[in-house]
Amino acid sequence: MTKTLQDFTCYANTDVPLSFLATDEETDAPLNLSGSTLKWRLSREPGLSTILDKTCTISGTPTDGTFTLELSKAETAALLNTYYYDVRLIDGTAKETVIATGSVLVLPSNPVVAP
Repeated sequence: MTKTLQDFTCYANTDVPLSFLATDEETDAPLNLSGSTLKWRLSREPGLSTILDKTCTISGTPTDGTFTLELSKAETAALLNTYYYDVRLIDGTAKETVIATGSVLVLPSNPVVAP
């Protein structure tokens, strides 16, 4: 069920909208997210303490398997480096499953280029 290498690059001090599709590992069908909570956690290295923890929003209907989150300008302003994240699905029985992992490269704010 875990989608690995879901890497992306963004700029510091910008809002960063993220969208995901949770799918069944065997059938590739969308996961039914009914009754589930999705947590996105950012750390400096895999296994180290979490520096940013966000709850994702299920988008569409829960049976579509889609969810989103947004990193705010304030959150990305303090991040300049490569970080690692995972997304955890917590079902109705409180069982946690990692469904996505990847890295985030946060670059300095997009510089203004003089003409």
